[in-house]
Amino acid sequence: MNFLDVRAALARGADSIVIDGDAVAMPALHEDVTESDLLLGVRPEHVSFRDAAHIRGSVFGVEYLGTTQVVTVTTARGRVRARLPAAVPVRPGETVGLALRPDKLSLFDRASGRALRSALHDAAGGAHG
Repeated sequence: MNFLDVRAALARGADSIVIDGDAVAMPALHEDVTESDLLLGVRPEHVSFRDAAHIRGSVFGVEYLGTTQVVTVTTARGRVRARLPAAVPVRPGETVGLALRPDKLSLFDRASGRALRSALHDAAGGAHG
């Protein structure tokens, strides 16, 4: 899983988080969060490239896996890996925009590592990821 560093205060029901001035949609929170250091978690298969995306970074490396490739992108918030079709052209050093699948994002408390309760992860034992 990829982890992006964020700092935020969020109210129960919040369904987006601001990253570098842009609201990123996510599953609705089921708890209040006081301002703290958080990690936004997203799996490589839930990351895609979009020119208009506000989360941007530089391609660090590419690993080909037959019909897919894992592309590592260095962003201001940390490294992000994206699993993309092998046919998507990618060059190291290229600047790309990263789109994150909103219904699959997780928020974690950085200090404890605990997944925050949300529409994706609930205290009743919701699936992780």
